[in-house]
Amino acid sequence: MSNVESATAELLADRPEIESDLRTLLDVDADGSWTFDDVPLDSGTFGEIVSTGIIKSVDDAYRVRDPEAVRAVLNGRTTDAADKSSVSLSIDIAGIRGRLGSLDPVALGTLVVLLLFVVVMRTAFSWSAVFRGENVVLLGNDPYFYRFWLDELTRTPATLGSLPAAVRSHDVFMIATLWVGTLLLGGTQQAVSSVLTWYPVLAAVATGGLLYWIATASFADRRIGFAALGIYATTPILAYRSALGFGDHHAFDYLLVTIAIAGLIALVTESSHWRVVARRRITGVIGVILGVAGQVHAWRGGSLLVAPLAAYIVISTLINRRKNRDPFTANAWFLGALGTAALISLAVHIALGWSPLFRAATPLLLFGWSAVVVGIGVAAHRLDLSASTMFITEVVSGIVATGIVWLTVPTVRDAMMRGVAYFSGTGSTGISETASLFSPNIGVVTTPFYYLGATFIFGLVGLVYVSYRLAAVDRSTWTVLCAYGWTLLVAGTVQLRFASQFGLLCAVFAGFVFVYVLGIVDLIDPLGVVNSLDPTTPDSTVNRTISLPEPRVLGIIVVVFLLVSGFGLFQTFTGTDDIKVSDEAYKTSIAINDYATDTGTTWPDNYVLSRWSWNRAYNYYVNGKSESYTYARNNYRDFLTATDPTPWYERLSEKPVGYVVVEPAFGPPPDSMQARLWSNWGSATNTTAGLGHYRAIHATADRKVYEVVPGAELSWDGIPGETRVIQTTVTVGNETVTYERRVTAGDDGQYSVRVPYAGSYEIGSEGVTVSEAAVRSGNSVSLSDSG
Repeated sequence: MSNVESATAELLADRPEIESDLRTLLDVDADGSWTFDDVPLDSGTFGEIVSTGIIKSVDDAYRVRDPEAVRAVLNGRTTDAADKSSVSLSIDIAGIRGRLGSLDPVALGTLVVLLLFVVVMRTAFSWSAVFRGENVVLLGNDPYFYRFWLDELTRTPATLGSLPAAVRSHDVFMIATLWVGTLLLGGTQQAVSSVLTWYPVLAAVATGGLLYWIATASFADRRIGFAALGIYATTPILAYRSALGFGDHHAFDYLLVTIAIAGLIALVTESSHWRVVARRRITGVIGVILGVAGQVHAWRGGSLLVAPLAAYIVISTLINRRKNRDPFTANAWFLGALGTAALISLAVHIALGWSPLFRAATPLLLFGWSAVVVGIGVAAHRLDLSASTMFITEVVSGIVATGIVWLTVPTVRDAMMRGVAYFSGTGSTGISETASLFSPNIGVVTTPFYYLGATFIFGLVGLVYVSYRLAAVDRSTWTVLCAYGWTLLVAGTVQLRFASQFGLLCAVFAGFVFVYVLGIVDLIDPLGVVNSLDPTTPDSTVNRTISLPEPRVLGIIVVVFLLVSGFGLFQTFTGTDDIKVSDEAYKTSIAINDYATDTGTTWPDNYVLSRWSWNRAYNYYVNGKSESYTYARNNYRDFLTATDPTPWYERLSEKPVGYVVVEPAFGPPPDSMQARLWSNWGSATNTTAGLGHYRAIHATADRKVYEVVPGAELSWDGIPGETRVIQTTVTVGNETVTYERRVTAGDDGQYSVRVPYAGSYEIGSEGVTVSEAAVRSGNSVSLSDSG
């Protein structure tokens, strides 16, 4: 089967209703070369036929490349009128053979290699940090939240409608999906570890494959798809946030955002009459439904990730008005998909109790907005109003609609107020994700490079160029990309957490710019899409087959790619390294767990107080309770900077806190808890009193762990006003230190001091022995009793 036969068979398998158009082209072609104006086809259908390679360019006209091959495929098919207006549910053997026959081994091999490159970039830098002996150590802190809940769900029987309230109000769709994955693997804690370890990589591969298709379909050139996929693989924030073992919500969000974009592009690239139920439209509808309804239930901030669709519908109606097209027929399937997503989202909320109402209702609000915009567009089309008048009407309608929702829907109003309050504190929480993509902390210019690498510059240039050419070129796919690109760039400017989603669009636009630059320097054939305003010209179509350039040129292209992505490669390594649970932290958590086991300390008495950014990891390995780091975030820093230990011991006892992890700090005040615990080991100095409730149990070069204990109270008689020194030797890990307290007798000559260690203490020439029971119960030990 020739390439033309394969391409024709594949086209007819996707679009059986296009058969009559192909026959028309054959009839016209029989008379010689022809132009677009000579055939009764709309530009979309014509462009799709040209994109298969069936049509070739001859000077300023067109010819069918192999008429006999096209006619042979057409004559080998039997269709009727009903087939042209409905979806065939039978298995199309000829279509399948056509698809298989049309596969280009070079293109397929390139795609496979690039997807493997995605896998390498997600696994190479984290493998040894994740697999440590028999244990699986997840990256980062937040993945232990999901590990906690998946562990809980494996222990406690549940259904999708009986999930714990804390799960239903959180990232419920993601958790439920991963839970199903663990059940398929046996429903054990080992299955939980496997799912959270590997799901980000699998999601990254799926996202990469979709980005390849999005870029190829949007720019009608496989080379751009390949470039976008390669750049996506090395975009730092995308790579390390979907790395092996980083079982957070990010990889799931990337996949859903990409599914939504791909679904919408599938809808806008279907050029048959809007009443035709084509396969591509069904696929697109499914993508939009999953991407929208799934996203709002998958992440607490998911409502913002579907906001680009609101921008898309406005831009789409404006372009349709300028081109004098009916915006309803252009967006009917999108509205249908969005409406269905709204119904499903609300149905899941009502039936299963998933997500707060304001999240579940987001697709409904989005559908309402889109319907209003399209309605205004239809009115403008029929009344022949200008695009500017229509846009002003849409803006006013948006303001009025927002006001109505604000006044009549308290749930949405409260959510909006919380959102405004949250985003107004951008960068002030200490959480890196809440900083801006252009944060001055790292540098307004350098921050985007730090997280996105050179992808940012290439992607931004591509976004600006495509936006500039949007109206002239009239590609609906570009409308989708620009709507998502600008919306997510604005969101990333507000908070860095959205910069990674912007990175997805950056990869697509950067792929376009990369291929364009290679064409300018004559390393590859230039992009016709840059030089022509006609989206149906052969220069801007997909080449069904590609060929590898000669080795020298291929080597130059690889070198250029490495120059562009080299910084991204380096930042991917450093970014992955930053989110690893360090050996010190991991060994410290294991040491605390071993100590707690030896002493019979269980939950809640074995809670670990640490720096909040690793608090979930510590607690998971000690007590398995890694649901929240709120207590650590609210108290840890204040505890270390405090100078009065008494109220803090009382507060820690109320929690209760079992262990405190202390790390070195630069220049703390000598009377702070930080200095007393790290530098002094809780001992007294000439200027600072010692501590009696903190017993060192583990120490390394950059970690010290103290157990919070009541401490034994030593008492004896002496001379009023006299100061005595009491001390003991303590071995912690490889260090042997002297724990010392200084106590002054009261007016009654009574000495009293609290100590956290069991063992023998020296008081001048005298001694006293403190039992473990006294330390743990807080009992008093008198010198005379000890003697």
